[in-house]
Amino acid sequence: MKSDFSISHPWLGDHAGSERVFLEFLKIFPKSNLHCLWADQKRWKYLIDDENFNFSYLNNVPNIEKHYRKLIPIFGAHAVDKLPKITSKIHISNCHGFMKGINVSEETYHYCYCYSPIRWISDQKSVYRESLGDFAAMFFDYIHPKIKKWEFEKSKQVDQFLAISKFVSKRIKKYLKRDSKIVYPPVDTDFFNPVKSKKTDDYLLVSRFVPYKRINTAIDAFAKNKKNITIVGSGKIDYPDVEKYSNIKFSSNLSDIDLRQLYRTSKALIFTSVEDFGLVPVEAMACGTPVIALGEGGALETIKNGESGIFYKSDTSHDLNKAIKKLEDLKISPDACRSQALKFSTDKFTKNIKSSIKGAR
Repeated sequence: MKSDFSISHPWLGDHAGSERVFLEFLKIFPKSNLHCLWADQKRWKYLIDDENFNFSYLNNVPNIEKHYRKLIPIFGAHAVDKLPKITSKIHISNCHGFMKGINVSEETYHYCYCYSPIRWISDQKSVYRESLGDFAAMFFDYIHPKIKKWEFEKSKQVDQFLAISKFVSKRIKKYLKRDSKIVYPPVDTDFFNPVKSKKTDDYLLVSRFVPYKRINTAIDAFAKNKKNITIVGSGKIDYPDVEKYSNIKFSSNLSDIDLRQLYRTSKALIFTSVEDFGLVPVEAMACGTPVIALGEGGALETIKNGESGIFYKSDTSHDLNKAIKKLEDLKISPDACRSQALKFSTDKFTKNIKSSIKGAR
């Protein structure tokens, strides 16, 4: 029997933010037909075995889990075009890339839950191009206008955009010329919760180690202020002689339980990147911990300045250290942090999705 609902998701690799939202959609709309470019067969076996998935031909490429970040920008549009046409009454594309372009029938109402227009052809174009070698950069220059045109034209067949933040909504308007409704992503505030224990004087930063996350700003700040910080994540740190700073510790591959304990006991979370939404600050606040964040992007919508955290103005260690000192002079209540985080709970997400999508109950 044909389901009234179908959901598409770009790929199932890491268990990251968009995958968590995808799983929440499956709870809200059970028995939906599912469409995906590819999935890590081992990591997601439990879901693939239990759900009704349609995969693109990319799912048959050998060792794609090692190469998908290179292959999908090249073949993503073509692979989406080759997926079967959607015929359900309602389709939801959970989209940070090509899935907004999936073909739907005239009878299908298409909602796009949008994390961003394709970043590497919009606001992050220069960042992506500068990371490429000469030959790859030439190919990028060739394919960029084609993908840009494809996304713009395909976005016209979306009936309703749902943006993950006001920050993203403005980007959708700028690059796709479409209006959108704001529905913030869910944070598991039941799991990320506070305990009555004394906080340490140590700070915390949680992030992937890539240049646009601006981790070096935090390292530079703590190299100067000599306060203790634990930096959790993976990747390459490009900071001279970082190992000589005994107050700066690195950790990786933490379980959610271990991460939660760090959230609970840290004096404050340092958040240096500009994110479309940013789950990490909300998780920290849910555990009763304030956030010191660069005053740009989604953080401006999730953190209440002076009540659940502090903003600093520019991406410099000087401004970050000023904000750290300001926070230490304030008495920010764990209850105020928790209250702010609850505005982005899973229950709130479910309620907002059900009120935004036709036929949802």
